[in-house]
Amino acid sequence: RQKRAAAVVTRRGTMATGTRSARAGNPFANQQTMSGEGTAGGSEFADYEAEKELCKTFLSTFARTGALDGTLGGLKYMDQLQDVANRARQVLEISLDDVLSLSSLDLEEALEQDNLAVAGDEWSRFARNVRDNTRRYLTLFADAADELMPAPTSAFEGTEDVFDVLMRQRQYAEQDNAQQMATYGLPTQTAEQNQTGDGSNPAGPGAANAADAANRVPRDLLRRYEVKIRPATGGVALGSSKARASQAVPLREVRAQSIGQLVTVRGIATKVSEVKPMLQVGTYTCESCGFEIYQEVTGNAYMPLCECPSNRCKVNNSPGKLLFQTRGSKFVKYQEVKLQEPADEVPVGNIPRTMTVQMKGELCRQIRPGDAVAVAGVFLPVPYTGYRAMRAGLIANTYLEAQCVE
Repeated sequence: RQKRAAAVVTRRGTMATGTRSARAGNPFANQQTMSGEGTAGGSEFADYEAEKELCKTFLSTFARTGALDGTLGGLKYMDQLQDVANRARQVLEISLDDVLSLSSLDLEEALEQDNLAVAGDEWSRFARNVRDNTRRYLTLFADAADELMPAPTSAFEGTEDVFDVLMRQRQYAEQDNAQQMATYGLPTQTAEQNQTGDGSNPAGPGAANAADAANRVPRDLLRRYEVKIRPATGGVALGSSKARASQAVPLREVRAQSIGQLVTVRGIATKVSEVKPMLQVGTYTCESCGFEIYQEVTGNAYMPLCECPSNRCKVNNSPGKLLFQTRGSKFVKYQEVKLQEPADEVPVGNIPRTMTVQMKGELCRQIRPGDAVAVAGVFLPVPYTGYRAMRAGLIANTYLEAQCVE
């Protein structure tokens, strides 16, 4: 009996130890507590709806009187949105200096992550979140700008372009689709309900006609502007010595912990590629039912669609062939730049390192070979694709998605 009792105690201790070690090694073991359900302290995850409202508040209320350039009068970003609506501007540039100007702290204290004194300052926290998760906040600022976009106040020069004609026809087609769905008593879904992480439609009561809702025009196809985020430099030029000393990171010190963050590097452009069109939203048309499908492309490679997913073709049991519409798709200008670290940052006896910088949109053709530039952008990974991915395994390339160049 004593031996059996000792064995039971030993097993219980081993199971408890294994449970503790499993919880320590599994980040999802305490997922209920992390989501705020097991503690009274609330959720530790970011509320992006609240962050989007904060973006809207900043864009709609920031006045030039608080800007560092000293100009007076008017709402800075609402004026930029008005120029975008009047088609006189194509870039909406968000400056983190303007965000930090609303904070009661100086630049160094506001951007310090480990400083507990800035925990109660909302705008300094917002600026740090934008700097550390720039890719997400680019989307949030774009969605906020879409909701705040004012009506045009001036007539456009010239006649309508191809984009205007296509957008008007797509709106007519979307209205006809909504009328048909209402006539036959089919449930309708909103644009937010139709969008999922992988671009597919959620299953449910309206899954039979979910593919018909997939022809909603994506927001990227409706936008005629770009959103760029400018890092905080204290009001000085990005390439100045003061900005380099405070914000610029040496190229060889940009490491894995900087992935997803807004970083500033200096270097010399050694190779500049030619400007090429890059597909952002692909448009397909079914040759059988005339169904129009949109495919958003977020990376450097994608798989073209082949079969029509509309409910009409499924009912007929004959999926139609999709035809790619070049003029109905959206392309952006794309250019690659090889940036080499300057000679004053290279240790003695070492080889200068290089970094790939991707320029998109209006940033193209701003750098020529041999230029000494300061580039601020988002440091991101690029995984291998195809056969190279099988050989590389978990290894990925990295690049800098440029936001501003000086």
